[in-house]
Amino acid sequence: KYVQNPSTCFHCYAIRENKNIPSNIAISAITKCNRYESSNNNKFERLLEFYLREVIFLGSSNYIAKTRKQTLDLTKKLSNRWNIAGKIVSSNDPFFTNDYKSKSFFQLKLNLKYEFKCDLPFLNRKVSIMSSNVHGDTFSKNFKIKCKSKYIQTGCLGFGLERFAMVIIAQHGTDIKKWPRKLKEDFQKWSINENQDFI
Repeated sequence: KYVQNPSTCFHCYAIRENKNIPSNIAISAITKCNRYESSNNNKFERLLEFYLREVIFLGSSNYIAKTRKQTLDLTKKLSNRWNIAGKIVSSNDPFFTNDYKSKSFFQLKLNLKYEFKCDLPFLNRKVSIMSSNVHGDTFSKNFKIKCKSKYIQTGCLGFGLERFAMVIIAQHGTDIKKWPRKLKEDFQKWSINENQDFI
């Protein structure tokens, strides 16, 4: 009610507070998110409010590791299918507060966070359109989410939808007829399913 939403996955944990989950689960969700990242917000590709589509996974450490690998592999396949120039790299969060140094060190050292950084040719720089995170039991302990009396592990993979669209336009242009064949085909199918006019 009183705080702007910084991420999609937080709701997933909050509604399971003080609950036991029967097994490994994956959830897909989308929300509007808000972030203020100080001087970074003066860049064209960074918005104060944006849509974030996430896949959130809860369960055992083996399940988290396996699902994380599967979602990263699917991201690579999608980028190849749509001819998106970019690279998945180990990263850290830019919006930590007072304990930034310690948290970012562990994120990088343990590969807890990956980002899909894509080329923005007209700006001559890259932008992250995807983030993949492993949280351990951070959220399950805070929200008391267990499976068979043990705290579960959590992870997520999220796409910033406005950034994703920006990268497609930046790399392939606004003329859909000139897009890579598979991207054009997928966009046409999506347009029909969404009952939107296709130009």
